[in-house]
Amino acid sequence: MFGPLNGVRTILVAGALVAAVFALAFGWWGAAVVLLVAVGMHGLGWLYLYRRAQDGHDYPG
Repeated sequence: MFGPLNGVRTILVAGALVAAVFALAFGWWGAAVVLLVAVGMHGLGWLYLYRRAQDGHDYPG
């Protein structure tokens, strides 16, 4: 059911990463930091949910 949404999420996160690289290239340090922190937090959240699923826990909701 969530397959297409995961694809959209992946594209959005990759786009945020590309935007962070461009922000760094143009000297927009504040925007780059915000984008990189958001991508990092997203990655940590994904890792948490992935490990939780591997341990047999069900997703909330």
